[in-house]
Amino acid sequence: TAQKLLTHFSTPERLFAANEKELQEVDGIGKVLARKIRFILSHTYDLQRTPI
Repeated sequence: TAQKLLTHFSTPERLFAANEKELQEVDGIGKVLARKIRFILSHTYDLQRTPI
């Protein structure tokens, strides 16, 4: 699934910026999985931007 996502979006930046509807355009990604991916990516991304 990760490889499909990176192939579809070409760059990690585009993947992180994708919304649920865009994630669902990837083969095998449904509404529930898209929501989970969006949640994980947004929280992971926020943690990386938070200064320590």
